[in-house]
Amino acid sequence: MIKVLLVEDERLLLKKMRDNIEWRKYNYKVLTANNGLKGYELAKKYNPEILVTDIKMPDITGIELIKKVNGLDYSFIPIIISGYAEFEYARESIHLNVEEYILKPFQSFRLLEVVKRARAKIEKKKLKKDEIKQLKRKINSNYKKKDDIFLDDFYDQNSNLKDIYDEHNFILLYEDIFKTVKTGMEDEIISKVEEIFKGFKKKELELNNIIIIVQNMILLIFKSIKDYGYNLDELLKNIDIGSYENNSIEAINDWFIDLLLEINKYMTNNKLKNNKNLITKVNKIIKEKYNEGITLSSIADKFNVSSSYLSKLFYEKNEVKFSKYIDGLRLEKSKELLKITDYKIYEVAKEIGFEDPYYFSSWFKKQVGLSPSKYRKNINMIED
Repeated sequence: MIKVLLVEDERLLLKKMRDNIEWRKYNYKVLTANNGLKGYELAKKYNPEILVTDIKMPDITGIELIKKVNGLDYSFIPIIISGYAEFEYARESIHLNVEEYILKPFQSFRLLEVVKRARAKIEKKKLKKDEIKQLKRKINSNYKKKDDIFLDDFYDQNSNLKDIYDEHNFILLYEDIFKTVKTGMEDEIISKVEEIFKGFKKKELELNNIIIIVQNMILLIFKSIKDYGYNLDELLKNIDIGSYENNSIEAINDWFIDLLLEINKYMTNNKLKNNKNLITKVNKIIKEKYNEGITLSSIADKFNVSSSYLSKLFYEKNEVKFSKYIDGLRLEKSKELLKITDYKIYEVAKEIGFEDPYYFSSWFKKQVGLSPSKYRKNINMIED
């Protein structure tokens, strides 16, 4: 059950937020406070995952409350309620990771919508954490099968990465190195790692902390490789993870380079096979769901690849653009329905994914040269 803390000094509004939504029905436990200080005490005691707070309150403001709760060092999503006059002030809170702003006056369903969106993000993050845990176990298990020295604490450091390195900068660092590993040459990978380690030295990071950062990067790299459709078990069998002496930055640097070069070699050698598998899966989805309004972007998201990458790959493999491929499937199906069924035009349109029958008729005429009704009327003549 997700805990939601509502903090609002207007008692009638607070009562409305609490009572006008069937929170339990949607599996939420609701806590309420009529001022910021009480809200903080409740947050400290119950660690609610979602904090909804008015921005303007007499004791401490909503922004001050969010800052105080941030200091409790647990993960939550803040949502701010504000009147029009305070809206610009509320926008200044963007650096506090405020999820969304609700402008007064608002209806209860609006609050529920925003809370549901926040919950979806929390659950997505939890699934990602669970996936990372499984990945840790898989990599650790692979280590134990090898003759190399196994680091029992690999990916199991207790230290909080955020205490060592700014999280935003770490993500940029990881994305940068993975892009280089995925598409770069050997000298580019070496150069990128050396650049990263120069940054570590400049920040005067301790060896232990460097190890934690590197291990977290490796974990995310493995996850991204898996997300790109590569077989992780096969990858772990075919690369030499190796080991390093845990006594110098230089040793970690060299080991990291060797591992990334192994990964790069594997991805390069298996790229054609992986791309073929990806397009096979994409084509299957399109044939099954072309009438459901699927887009290139939605499919790219499903397989964790960029739209531009998938578009290029799709064209290379199918020798036709994505939009034309979809149009071709829709056209063949609509012709078939016009020929063998007595469906009305709007029913044919709906069957192939067009909500607007007038747009379907216009589209069909553009493709065939005849309107759907004329095509049906003259179908025998056309086929002859």
